Amino acid sequence: MAAGIHVFWEDRRKPGTRFGPNLLLCACLADERADLGSAWDVDRRRVQAHPCGGRDEVIRRVSVAPVDPSACLVVLDRDEAWRIAGEKDSSDAEVIAGARERGVPAGVPVALLDRNVESLVDAARRCLGESGESVKDRVERDRWCARAAAASRGVRDCVRAAVPSFDALVRAVLAALG
Repeated sequence: MAAGIHVFWEDRRKPGTRFGPNLLLCACLADERADLGSAWDVDRRRVQAHPCGGRDEVIRRVSVAPVDPSACLVVLDRDEAWRIAGEKDSSDAEVIAGARERGVPAGVPVALLDRNVESLVDAARRCLGESGESVKDRVERDRWCARAAAASRGVRDCVRAAVPSFDALVRAVLAALG
């Protein structure tokens, strides 16, 4: 695997597209640290997205990743992550402990995204001035996140404020980048 931070997302990427949530993450990182370059530079060189097909695939892939665990980060959807701990009202700490029991190495931060990636997309759409129903189509989802990534910092700050868990993810990746 290439050097940098490896973010394992509990979501799939449509073949032939860039992973929109990671582009949005990278734009927020570039907002915070000018030395990282543009969002696209960060996406290509510093923060590698690993979209996986569900939480079990995330855990499997991060457990065998040929990189230092301190260079990895796991993003799980909170709406279904409770299944890892086994109880619907499981706390975040119980979910993270369950992820570790299933194979997420010690030292790999686990971020629980509010509800799911669609909540991030919905926030991006609202912050861009759009309304309507949630977008489930992966290509459209990636386009909305890419639009928010390419928009003004104010749009990205709006997304971070609307989805506090995404803001926490941005801060965790910044910390991992040093």
